[in-house]
Amino acid sequence: MLKLCEKTAGFEQKCASYMASRPDLIPNFVDVNMLGQDRAGWADVADIMHALMDVYQPVDDTEMQLAHQIYLPDLSYYQTVALAAKRNVPGAQVIYDDLKTRFPGHPHTPPTPPPNSGAKP
Repeated sequence: MLKLCEKTAGFEQKCASYMASRPDLIPNFVDVNMLGQDRAGWADVADIMHALMDVYQPVDDTEMQLAHQIYLPDLSYYQTVALAAKRNVPGAQVIYDDLKTRFPGHPHTPPTPPPNSGAKP
């Protein structure tokens, strides 16, 4: 679905203005009456959305702060478990294997260096 956002809202306003001044250029498959109803409905819903943002934004900010305060200790725990697994602490590898699935693109094992070709530096 296409979305009217800040950037596209300006485009929509220009199109509405041009359609009003040059209706001869409106494609025959565009229902002008329905378009007018859609524009009015969109404006009403946009007004409601702006009013809801006054309530939503502080709640979203609080949720984000709480998530941050939870996630940092989780990452610390994960790093400690990874180190414990690396040092063969009993039970740590199972926990590490389960938690590492959260970071599939970030292997935590260092790459194996290429074999020495025998040449001296």
